[in-house]
Amino acid sequence: WSPDGKHIAFTSNRSGRTEIWVMSANGSGQRRLTHTQSDAARPVWSPSGKQIAFTDEVNQEEQVNVVNAGGGGQKALTSASGDNYDPSWSPDGKQIAFESGRAGNGSQIFLMNANGSDQKQLTH
Repeated sequence: WSPDGKHIAFTSNRSGRTEIWVMSANGSGQRRLTHTQSDAARPVWSPSGKQIAFTDEVNQEEQVNVVNAGGGGQKALTSASGDNYDPSWSPDGKQIAFESGRAGNGSQIFLMNANGSDQKQLTH
């Protein structure tokens, strides 16, 4: 659900790969937001409702991405080796927490700015 309760983000495989779609809460106006290399998953609305973070598989590794909720502006936020997945926005929308296997010792929690900068490991 979008923060204002008017839209729903979901995944659908209509083009040979799974993409992020948005529709009105009544089911109308379905439109595809992403154009990924592989399968997109786990869409999560930003608190402002302006962006959606999601996971996309690139070269057999999951990476965190964002796309504008109105379409366009798709951007990869992580590119480190190892899977990066399950994004979660901070309440103020300035940061995104996510899980990553890049540390080489199992899945750990990382934090980054909403633009992908300043990625740091929080758990060990």
